[in-house]
Amino acid sequence: MPAAAREDRALSGEGRVEVGLIIGAHGIRGAVKIRCFTEDPKTIATLGPIEGPDRRSYVLKILSASKGQALAMIEGVSDRNAAEALKGTKLFAGKSRLPQPGKGEFFQTDLIGLDVVDPAGANRGTVKAVLNYGAGDVLEIQSAPGTEPRLIPFDDAYVTQVDLSGKRLVIDFPVETEAEDGPK
Repeated sequence: MPAAAREDRALSGEGRVEVGLIIGAHGIRGAVKIRCFTEDPKTIATLGPIEGPDRRSYVLKILSASKGQALAMIEGVSDRNAAEALKGTKLFAGKSRLPQPGKGEFFQTDLIGLDVVDPAGANRGTVKAVLNYGAGDVLEIQSAPGTEPRLIPFDDAYVTQVDLSGKRLVIDFPVETEAEDGPK
């Protein structure tokens, strides 16, 4: 169940979607490496204007792209120090500039706030965030205020149905593996 792009929750009312992240500098002339959240990394330069979280605009020129990353020049950035200063900058595009998700696809932001139910229909909480630590997307599910959230892999083995119109996810929760008495 791929997601087309991520939307910054703080900006969700404004319809801006995170389409990339500057992950480092390349060379001495100001090039940056961008992790792209678009299907084709070259597309990020065509979504303009691209903005940072502070609404600063960036004009990108893609030098090369492969495997979810792009090497780009940013207008006004001409040396390594300026490029390194941008590391960690999230890049956003207007949601209306992105292609509409196809069947079985959606923006990750569309999942946030959905009710979570198990296969029997019992309410199990709400999706609070979609996280990714490098090994795939993970859903953060809050069952009740004040409780520890559960992290569930966003994988067909666990997420059996995404019902955006019904505003719910059906999740087949894994069986807990921790012993009641602790380690032996």
